[in-house]
Amino acid sequence: MRELVMPRLAEVQDPWGAEEPFVRPAAPFPYTNSWGMAYALLTPLMMLVWTRLRSRTGRVLLALGMVVSVYPAAQTSNRGMLIALALFALLVAGRFVLAGSLRVGLAVLGLLGAAGVGAMVGGVFEAIAERQEVSHTTSGRSSIYQATFEKVLESPVVGWAMPDMDPSIGIALGTQGYAWTLLYSYGFIGLVLFYVFLGRVLQGSWRVHDPAAYVLQGMVATVGCTIWFYGLGVTQCLIMMLGAAVLSRAAAEGGGTDG
Repeated sequence: MRELVMPRLAEVQDPWGAEEPFVRPAAPFPYTNSWGMAYALLTPLMMLVWTRLRSRTGRVLLALGMVVSVYPAAQTSNRGMLIALALFALLVAGRFVLAGSLRVGLAVLGLLGAAGVGAMVGGVFEAIAERQEVSHTTSGRSSIYQATFEKVLESPVVGWAMPDMDPSIGIALGTQGYAWTLLYSYGFIGLVLFYVFLGRVLQGSWRVHDPAAYVLQGMVATVGCTIWFYGLGVTQCLIMMLGAAVLSRAAAEGGGTDG
């Protein structure tokens, strides 16, 4: 409760074997992963907003804000955030290509490639590899996921209502990914219904031909992929639900997303 009501500015992790502590931004969220998920969802949306701002001052300020945000994003050493951003870009590029906008799709892919080169030159991948050498988060998550799935099989229809601490692992089962929370708390039915909702939003808005709709569709689809290793907190869920609401309204009205 303390971590939820009194968020810290950063997570300071000092695992055994590390030459120096890993200082990873977290505020206004309790954990760095929550920060990374919000950043991954909002960055493409802010780029879309930038293209539609009429105020020159607003565009300059937003551009500066996005440039400044690159430094704390790099400091997170967050694999999931980078995966989500890359996936977002690939989905949006594919959507543009399918809609006949090949040039825009290629531009998005070019931007993704440039960002990848920048991350490599800036030492982001090296920092991630260095943290993995001492943190062992991958093997830890595997143990949690395996134990969670085995527990779900004991109550596959209705689940166990809420995540529960496993004393042998030291972390609550049904965490470390919103899909696992749904699965553990509500069983397979809860997980399936969530994906039905996401699929219905995408299917219903598929005929909405608007760049903003393509970006929002990419965001919804990205959430469907990243929830296997990322939680979906209140802010992140609100971002996704607002995007789904805009897409659903546009589909119902048969127009674009600006209405």
